[in-house]
Amino acid sequence: CEKELMRSIVFILLICIAFLSCGKNSDPHLVNITSGSALKIISEERLSGFQLDSVIYQEKDSIYSLLFLDPEIDQNVFGFFLKHKISFYVFQKNKMIYHNLSHEFYQSKNIKSTDYLFYPHNGKSFHRMILENNSELIFLVKHQKKDKVKDLFEMRSLQSLSKSEIISDQIPLIEISTLNTSISEKLYRDAEIKISTSKEVLDLPVKLKIRGSSSKNFPKKQLSIKTSESHYFRELSIHKSVLYAPYVDKSLLRNKLTYDLYAQMRNLSNPSVFTNVLFNGDYYGLYLLIAHPKAQFKKLVHPSDSSSFMVQIDRCPCEIMHTINSRKTAYIIQSPGKCSEPKKAQIDQVLSTFEQALFKEDLSSLDLNSFIDFIILNELSKNIDAYRLSTYLAFYGNKFRLPIVWDYNIAWGLAEHGNGFDYEGFVINGEYQLNHLFWWDNLWNNKLFQSALRLRYRMHRKNVLSKENILTLIKFFDNNLEGDVALNFKKWPLMGRKIWPAKYKTNTYKEELEVMKLWIDHRLVWLDKQWGGAHL
Repeated sequence: CEKELMRSIVFILLICIAFLSCGKNSDPHLVNITSGSALKIISEERLSGFQLDSVIYQEKDSIYSLLFLDPEIDQNVFGFFLKHKISFYVFQKNKMIYHNLSHEFYQSKNIKSTDYLFYPHNGKSFHRMILENNSELIFLVKHQKKDKVKDLFEMRSLQSLSKSEIISDQIPLIEISTLNTSISEKLYRDAEIKISTSKEVLDLPVKLKIRGSSSKNFPKKQLSIKTSESHYFRELSIHKSVLYAPYVDKSLLRNKLTYDLYAQMRNLSNPSVFTNVLFNGDYYGLYLLIAHPKAQFKKLVHPSDSSSFMVQIDRCPCEIMHTINSRKTAYIIQSPGKCSEPKKAQIDQVLSTFEQALFKEDLSSLDLNSFIDFIILNELSKNIDAYRLSTYLAFYGNKFRLPIVWDYNIAWGLAEHGNGFDYEGFVINGEYQLNHLFWWDNLWNNKLFQSALRLRYRMHRKNVLSKENILTLIKFFDNNLEGDVALNFKKWPLMGRKIWPAKYKTNTYKEELEVMKLWIDHRLVWLDKQWGGAHL
C-alpha cells in the first residue's frame, strides 16, 4: 500500500510539473513520458496527448523525456547543444519543426559569413535552426535513465573567428554545407563543398556519407565524397575521395606518412592534402583529403585492359569465397563497381588460379616487388590490421599487385592491442596470423621471396626508408601544420587523455611526435637485425 501511495504522489507531482511547463520558464526541465506516448508523437509529428511515466523504479536502459524551454533567438536563429549520438525531435506550437536521429550528424542551418564559429567538443553536438518566433520549444529526447538536463542540453556562447586566418597555400580550407539536412553512414546525401587557398577557390556540388569501421564511433567523422563529374585539386581526384579525420592518432600524421612513403617506394603519384574543415560554418579541425582506393586504382589501369579488377580483403559480406586445403579465403569486389555475372565469374577464376599457384609456391603471377614493398611497409609501421583488413589486391597488366596502402591511423607504434606498441615482432606471423588468408603464409615462408625481400629492404634503407628521409617527412608535415595543430586540439581536447586503442597517454603534440619518432628508431634497428639494414 505504501508503494502504491508513493507512486500516486509521484504521478501527481509529475502532472504538476508538466502543467507548470506550459508557462514561461527560463530554465529547461525534463518530464518523463511513456514509450507508447513517445512513439505516437513521433509517428504523428505532433505533440498532442501524452502520458507521464509514473513507473520510476522500473529498470530501463533508456527512457523518453520531454524537455521544455523558452528559446532566445538572434535574427530568427536559435542554436543549442544536445548530447552526441541521441535521437531527438523538436516541437513548437505542437508541430514537429526539427529532428535528428542518433546515426545522423552535421545537421545545422548554414549561416554564410566571412567568419566561422568555434567551440571545443565536450560530448554534445551543436545544432542551429531558424525559428519564426520565440514560442516555447519542446524537445522529445530518448536518453539514458541517469541523464540530467545538464547532461543532455546546453547553451553556451560561441567564439567567432575569421576564415582568412585558417586559409593558406599549405593548408587549404574546405567548407561543407549539408544543405540543411544531416549526413549518415546509410546513404549518400547532397551537399556542397568549397575548397579555398589564398590563390584559388573550387566550388563543387557533391554527395556525402560517413565512412569507416571503428572510427565511426569517434565524434570526429570521416566522409566519403562523390561528384558527378571529374574534378581535381592539386592533382588529387575529387570524383571519388575521402576526408579522413585523424582523431585517435594525435600525431595527425600516421596515414600521411605511410601514403607518401609508399608512393616513394613504388615511384607512384598518390597526392593527399591536409585541410582545415568547416561544417555549416563551424570548425571541425584538421583532416586529410585523399583519393579513394577505387579512384587510385582507376589511375593505374589502362582503359583497354578489360581483364583488370581489384578486390578488397576485409570483413565480409564478400562476393567471392574459396576453400583450399581447408583454409578459407574471401574477397570483396571493388572494381569494376557494377560487376556483371560473367565478370564476377572471370574474377573468381583468376583468383582461384592465383591461390592454387601460391599454394604450390609458384610466384610467376605476382609483381614481386609490389608484394615485397607492401610487406616491408606494413612490417616497418607494424600495422596490426595488415593483411586482413583494408587490403586491396589488384590484377592488371597480367600480374597481381598491391598498389594501394590504406588506413594506418593505429600503426607506427600506436595500438595497444596486438602488441602494436612493441617495436619488436612481425605482424605477418603475429597474434592475428590465423585471421590472414593462407597465401600470406606461403609468401612469407617462401625462401626465394624472403631472399628478394631482404635485398629490397636493404635498398630502401639506403634512401626511402632511411631514418633521415622518414624524419624529414615528419618534420615537413609538422612545419606545414604548425599554425593549425593548436586550434585542432582546442577543438578536440584530447591531450592528456588515453583514447582507445592508443597505448600511451601523451600530454602535448610535441610529446606525441617524439614518442612516435623514438618508436620508429627502435623499429628500424630491430628490422635491420632481421633483414640486414643499411648500417650492417
